[in-house]
Amino acid sequence: MNKIPEITFIQNRLNCSSRLQSIPYQRTVCFKGNSEEDVYASSDKKKKHNGWKIFGAITCTLAIASVIWAFKKGNNYETKGFLNKIKKGYQEIWNSIFKKNGAHHKFKIVDGIKINEKKTEADIAAQKARINTALEERINNSKNKKSLDLLSERINKFGTEKTKTKYETALKNIGKKPPIPIENKKISFDDIFKKYGISDFDKQKILEEVKKEGLTEEQLINRIKYLGKNSGSMPSLLYSNKWYDYYKTVRSTSTPYKLSPNSTRNIDTITSTGNKHIKVMSTNGWHYRFAVKNIGGNKCIDRISLNVYPEEELIKKLDKYMIKSNINFEYKCPDYFNGWQRRHDPITIYFREPLSEQVEKDIVKIATPYTRKTKQEVLIGKKLADSIYKVKEPTEADVQELRRRIHKLNFDTSGLMKCLETPGSNFGGGIYHISSSTGKKRVHTSPGIIEAWKRMLDDIEKFKLNN
Repeated sequence: MNKIPEITFIQNRLNCSSRLQSIPYQRTVCFKGNSEEDVYASSDKKKKHNGWKIFGAITCTLAIASVIWAFKKGNNYETKGFLNKIKKGYQEIWNSIFKKNGAHHKFKIVDGIKINEKKTEADIAAQKARINTALEERINNSKNKKSLDLLSERINKFGTEKTKTKYETALKNIGKKPPIPIENKKISFDDIFKKYGISDFDKQKILEEVKKEGLTEEQLINRIKYLGKNSGSMPSLLYSNKWYDYYKTVRSTSTPYKLSPNSTRNIDTITSTGNKHIKVMSTNGWHYRFAVKNIGGNKCIDRISLNVYPEEELIKKLDKYMIKSNINFEYKCPDYFNGWQRRHDPITIYFREPLSEQVEKDIVKIATPYTRKTKQEVLIGKKLADSIYKVKEPTEADVQELRRRIHKLNFDTSGLMKCLETPGSNFGGGIYHISSSTGKKRVHTSPGIIEAWKRMLDDIEKFKLNN
């Protein structure tokens, strides 16, 4: 493109000026050399722009003012957090506007609490419960006397007897320091060791062990008093022995059961023999009998325990029912004759599907002629008939309940938890098992072991009260 002469540029500038004055909104293009410049006649637009700016500034100012107003309103309430205070403030502003317009709900005062007059007694009780729950939470979170004093008025006005008692206890205990772990304080345990007959050889091992676990003096004394003088160095083993003692009382009898006239002496030979329909597996002192058609499938869900005599006819009837029914189950029985006389539940039936009422009736009908009579029921779970009980397979929820009880006891938490979490039953709690294929820890236990743990914790609770 040829460059426009300078004289032409000047003329164009003059032309642009005159056109801008006569056509305020028309787009005009002026040239200078090879460049292009857009010029807008915008005097009216600027006025309009300024108007929007003023409007925006006023809106922002009002918004900021409303936030500040709401925050000040919300600050009057026991509300945590900046945004929560603003939210509470806006609610208060909204309620006050409606109240002025006559649309606000009418309220009544019940035990010092402002309640909507339409609320029922149940609503009032729920409101009181919510207030007291919040007060108890504040008591628990209070770290000094000043923060507790701030609650006194509300406690006196709204608090239940339980909340008031908790408040008074907190006032007494405020400022008291929790027990200091052994490794953080210098204490001589010579008197403790001497009192409970602990040798110098075991003394060092015990101190090293409890320092690792962070036991307090009280917890160490509890452990030694309950488990004995070797407890400091091997609590997991000793607690394992303890729960196993309870397990033996849950599942076994010290006095052998008497035999029936029809008891089969070679019952172990019969239960170890299978056929084309029944497969037998021997493991850990038991004969497991499966229907070939049912091998594999889901995990066990329910089980039925039978306190029965060792009779061949019972085995035949259970095998026949297992083969002909559409129920997926198997059962186990001792692999030696004396096992039938020592166990409260010589037969346990494992179901891989939820039990129906019909199946329960069928099992009761089959087993009842062979049940052993006892002065008191010795099986655990839900009673279906005399000496016939059903019980659910244990889950992680059952183990979690044991953990909760251990922490609540605050007796020897680290020792009990170590035993509970250790897989196996030799040094552990019999709760967990390490998978040989995956190496992962999983719940692998029985209702009897869970019951044994419950009884041991009950015993510890009584021991703690009496010592």
